Amino acid sequence: MYAGGRVVRSAFARGKVCYLIGSVLWGSVSCTQPRVQKWVQNDGKVNVHSPQERAGVVATFGTVRITRSDYERTKAELQDVVAHLNRITAERDYHKWLVYLSDAYRRAYSMPDILQQSSDALPKKGVRLRHLRDYFIHVFVPSRQNVRVDSIVFESPTRVDVIMNHGGKALLVYKIEKIHSAWKLLP
Repeated sequence: MYAGGRVVRSAFARGKVCYLIGSVLWGSVSCTQPRVQKWVQNDGKVNVHSPQERAGVVATFGTVRITRSDYERTKAELQDVVAHLNRITAERDYHKWLVYLSDAYRRAYSMPDILQQSSDALPKKGVRLRHLRDYFIHVFVPSRQNVRVDSIVFESPTRVDVIMNHGGKALLVYKIEKIHSAWKLLP
């Protein structure tokens, strides 16, 4: 998934501001109580709104606001995408999987150094990943069994992190972006 740890400020989720901490394969989400935010309108005046005043808005990116209905619609779309990915994973269908990859994902997981790092991290020693197909078979398929969408976090109006709760932890299972009206996996 996302290489290297980073903290990303994201949307309001159930009245709390969440921070996503990415790691090599999984991430976690921690939340703190919301603070009053400053929003700049087009006329240049700064208005201060509490989260209660913006109850219908879950994220803002410049002048673009993601509403609760946008959130629910996007979550439903991503539940369908993840259901398709679950079937593809169960069937080990490499060619159908390729349809869901962004160009950046294909490039990243075709790079020799990334494939070598992934080979070194595999529990089964002696497996050498040489191609994207090897990554799919030995890394993606075993790590993406029965994924579900418990929540989503908007990184931008088109980029979303898919979160699954497991064992009391929130796990980042997919970074995904809407590209030309289709959801594509990001590295």
